[in-house]
Amino acid sequence: MAENGNAEAQFRLGGQYVTGNGVKSDPREGFLWVAKAAEQGHSEALIVYKTFHGSLPEGQMVAGKAFPLFKDKAKQGDVVAARIVGLCYLDGFGVEQSYEDSFKWFMVSAEQGDVSAQLRLREMYELGQGVAVDEKAAVHWTLKAANQNSSDAQLLMASYYCLGKGVKKDNVQAAMWVILASKQGNDAAAELGQVLSLQMNWAERKEAAELAHEWVPNK
Repeated sequence: MAENGNAEAQFRLGGQYVTGNGVKSDPREGFLWVAKAAEQGHSEALIVYKTFHGSLPEGQMVAGKAFPLFKDKAKQGDVVAARIVGLCYLDGFGVEQSYEDSFKWFMVSAEQGDVSAQLRLREMYELGQGVAVDEKAAVHWTLKAANQNSSDAQLLMASYYCLGKGVKKDNVQAAMWVILASKQGNDAAAELGQVLSLQMNWAERKEAAELAHEWVPNK
């Protein structure tokens, strides 16, 4: 995905090269991937890039030096910094890995409306990372992100309603979320919509379309 231009994937790959997590450690290669993500406006990548552009220390890990700066900002209430601290703890990026601490900082950011942090909480609740598995809590945070017009979260909500995972199975609700995600160019949502449409009658499809038309994002 990083090679295809996905900014989040580029940022995470950069972190892997910096820490040697799953690949041979190469801080310079890691910084190049971070820079690519920053060029697309990725918030964490921008902070790392601005902090270290032109002064990458030889043999030092980017995150090892940046982490204290992020944590100080997070303690001061910076939403993005709190998410970055959560990412650092999640991957052991410049600090000892800890799902519990990662969950705590993602929660701080998510409660202030950060969509990326909300989706991280969703994943941690589903996988039981730093917290007990809780499908309803996963849906709760996914819905918050979906209501802020995140197409990824909207696709997840559609899949939850399709499968009855954490919610009661409901094809109409699933189709509504599919329509909303598809409008933003989410190809996976469009594909799911084609499959879902075959399972619905005309009245159900009409209801889903009306719900999608009436839907208003909650920023």
